[in-house]
Amino acid sequence: MRQVYKSKIDIWLLAVVFVPLLAVLVQVLVTFTWGLVALIAVIIAVMVYMFTTTKYVIDNNSLQVNIGFIRYYHIKISNITAVRKTNNPLSAPALSLKRLEVRYGKSFDYILISPKDRDAFIEDLLKINPSIKVDV
Repeated sequence: MRQVYKSKIDIWLLAVVFVPLLAVLVQVLVTFTWGLVALIAVIIAVMVYMFTTTKYVIDNNSLQVNIGFIRYYHIKISNITAVRKTNNPLSAPALSLKRLEVRYGKSFDYILISPKDRDAFIEDLLKINPSIKVDV
């Protein structure tokens, strides 16, 4: 079974990231500094790519967290001990504050993620590892 969950994206996060970049791009366009225009355009393109390709993949007994071309985490689902809904704002491979805290391995190992459909994501984890403690 391979299931892909895209990250939920908060509008406020888009504004925080892209409004300043677009403001700089407009200023650079006014000054006709084409090298800087190209640089800002590349940065914006990379950010758009990262935002649109952040996903969480459940494949057999593994959870893969991918951000763009980066494979951020690879966790065995059999090692997951608990999942709970959270709004923890710590830095994480999550584009929304509607997050899941996935605990695995030792007591302090966890990752924060933000699949669009948190409930279906949890159900798929439980199909593979029914001993996961769920706190929602």
